[in-house]
Amino acid sequence: MTVNDVASGGLPRAARGGSGVGAPGAQGVTATARLSLRNAWAWLVRTYATVDPRSLGVCRILLGSLVFVDVARRYQDLDAYYTNLGWLTNHFSLYKPMSSHVFSLYHAFSTPAEVRVLFFVHCAINVLFLIGYRTRLMQLLVWVLLSSLNSRNIIIENGGFVMLTLLVMWSWFLPLGQRFSVDAWLRSWRMRRETTLDDLNDRSRPRPAVSPVVSLAVTAIILQWTINYLLNVIHKDGPTWRDGSAIYYFVQQSRLLHAPGVWLRDHTPYFVLSALTHATLLFEAAIAFLWVSPVFPKAARMLAWVLGVSLHLGIFAYATLGPFVWIMMIPYAMFIPREVWDWLSARVRRGRRRLVLFLDAESPLAVSIGRVVKRLDGLELIRFAPAASAKTARRLTVAVEPAAGEGPRAVSDRRAVELLLSALPWPRWCSRFVLAIGGGSVLHACLRRLLSGRASWARRLGLDLPSLAEQPEPSRGVLAFRRWGRAAGSVALVFLLAVCTSQVLLENRAIPGSMKPTSRPEWVTAMVVYGRMFQGWSMFAPDPPREDGWVVVDGRTANGRKLDPLTGDAPNFSMDLRYGPDFTAQWEAFNMRIHEKRFAVYYPGFQDYLKNHHLLTGKPADALVAFDVWYVGRYINPPGQGFSKPFFRKLTSFGAVKDSGVPVSERAKGGNASPPRSSTRPTGGLPAVPRLRPTGEGQARSGDRRAPSSRPTAPVASAR
Repeated sequence: MTVNDVASGGLPRAARGGSGVGAPGAQGVTATARLSLRNAWAWLVRTYATVDPRSLGVCRILLGSLVFVDVARRYQDLDAYYTNLGWLTNHFSLYKPMSSHVFSLYHAFSTPAEVRVLFFVHCAINVLFLIGYRTRLMQLLVWVLLSSLNSRNIIIENGGFVMLTLLVMWSWFLPLGQRFSVDAWLRSWRMRRETTLDDLNDRSRPRPAVSPVVSLAVTAIILQWTINYLLNVIHKDGPTWRDGSAIYYFVQQSRLLHAPGVWLRDHTPYFVLSALTHATLLFEAAIAFLWVSPVFPKAARMLAWVLGVSLHLGIFAYATLGPFVWIMMIPYAMFIPREVWDWLSARVRRGRRRLVLFLDAESPLAVSIGRVVKRLDGLELIRFAPAASAKTARRLTVAVEPAAGEGPRAVSDRRAVELLLSALPWPRWCSRFVLAIGGGSVLHACLRRLLSGRASWARRLGLDLPSLAEQPEPSRGVLAFRRWGRAAGSVALVFLLAVCTSQVLLENRAIPGSMKPTSRPEWVTAMVVYGRMFQGWSMFAPDPPREDGWVVVDGRTANGRKLDPLTGDAPNFSMDLRYGPDFTAQWEAFNMRIHEKRFAVYYPGFQDYLKNHHLLTGKPADALVAFDVWYVGRYINPPGQGFSKPFFRKLTSFGAVKDSGVPVSERAKGGNASPPRSSTRPTGGLPAVPRLRPTGEGQARSGDRRAPSSRPTAPVASAR
């Protein structure tokens, strides 16, 4: 191949369709077509199936942090939702399941003490996944435990929990532990066992992973987020989204808003809320396109990240919706391009001087400290040199590499620690923060103690024993086993893609009926429900709810005191509050759904929970001898018209409650009469949560006014 061939795209003259000697034109055209197909395929793989391992490491840290926080925040409601002292005992959850194909490890733990043991194990596994220890195994356990936690009490599950579970599942097929992980550290530690300072100064190996990761799982995540945004914007076809009032109705739901959100709502003019409504549709449509944009795909996804952060932080400014806001922003980190990492590396390196760390070359402990420093030195700014004297060997001593015309400047102890921290591959403010909280002093004290008694510490730690051999190259059998494992993983990934595709077709009303499968094996449905792999995306669609309300327990203690166990205060039936009771995310979801007639079968369990309230609080004086449970609600009228008259619906009762706070007229109805009708009451479009059935037959989708389809669908836990 000549220089001219390279300049013309790397094709030989014959392949470019010319009439070169001995090269017929037809053969040249065929070769060109083949090469074009290969180039097109390479572009598709590079654009839609390739990520940087450093980006995967950041994504793992963000995802691990979210799953830990999401589980840890449920601790305060552990007894109420996951133990036999709560309103849904294990026995009743299995006897009257809220969905078909329910499996939960939490069903094997009943008492509060037992559930706490599993809960702390669950949190520990989340931490191990966060730091990247046995990453693949921990991620599998995270998926199983997260699905189990959501399946234990399905009434509080929403789209955020489902997306969190799906991202954990798809990313399991990606090497999230290649960078910024304990696994990467241990792999490097075993691959190269440096025993001399020359070994420490050899940076040729081990090298951190920088080769691009190519996987169909990347494509699955791109499609998952694209479908979510696209179907959500398509399903928002109700009148409130068209006339710009949807966000107004959303922020009038006091049961969802937090205190800053209430203040923001009260100070946001209607025209701003209307603009936010149209901006929401625009942002969701733009994000869906940018995820799959073939034009400048890297820049497009970074722009989608900016739009996604703006959209979801805008939601968080008003309300709490569980993990939904945060999970939707995490996958973008997976697509930070290689160029950004190269730019960051150059920027972090800028202005930093090279250092020399002096070590006792004869001390196994000193060399081991050098091995640790070498693996932390991602910018390769630190060189290792033998200590010039016994005094230098007993202290941490660092010198700045002299510039032209300068002499060496060596420092010891705390100042040396500060220099080492400043050379690590992180922003300078990170090292300042560590020093400000006393990390430098602690590190200096530990290193000084180790180096001053390095011989005795080497014996205690076993470092004076003959060093182990470096990890050998994998055998042919091991390599073959890995190839078969990757092939099996690819088959499983393709199968999961097919299953989720069928679920997308079945669950979403925007999909034409002609495209919906007419039949599907029951075991596929079971796989979807067990794994919480639902694919119905219609959040606040076709319209946001136009009803606000919550549960009020009108309870009486033995001494006649009025007590609402859900708030710890006296029952308050007023709907004139600026915002509803200060409920956690679990109780918010409970309040939104428990009043529906389909959940009436679980009211006896809620009664038992209220009767056991004093056992949970440890206060005998809080024991209830009678209570009425009411749902107090009101309809949100069009902008400028306020709210409808409150209505009261009695859910269940125990004993005889005197001096009730409910109006006499409502008590006479027994709370069973229909809410008052008025010209301002919405005539339709209230997005209903899909029914939870033990059988798995089809349901009408949120906002679908047609009769339920006879086509089989998986039972859906909640509106998404």
